[in-house]
Amino acid sequence: MKARQFSNEQIVSILQEATRSEKTVVSLCQDKGISEATFYAWRQKFGGLHQKEVLRLKELEKENARLKKLLADRDLEIDCLNDLLPKFISLERRDSPLIFAVEPRSPVASCPSCCAV
Repeated sequence: MKARQFSNEQIVSILQEATRSEKTVVSLCQDKGISEATFYAWRQKFGGLHQKEVLRLKELEKENARLKKLLADRDLEIDCLNDLLPKFISLERRDSPLIFAVEPRSPVASCPSCCAV
């Protein structure tokens, strides 16, 4: 795939130049070295945007990519846990049941000797 030749800001300036100038789209595309299809695809994506809006769009796309990655990581963790859960359940059924007894302590007994009253 060919690397991008124009930044988003440059694309917006080309589109604004097309609306301001008296040149035809064909001649503008020839001057900039792009195809008409590319020009119209840009117009569809960046139609009425200004420079600041394009920067905001770029920030939102970056944040969206980060959130999608976080979601994919979380989904992967959930899938891994769901794969491991039946193994632990089957181990628990084979072995004798584990019983944990917790005896309540008085507040004074659980406090370290330095704090004892």
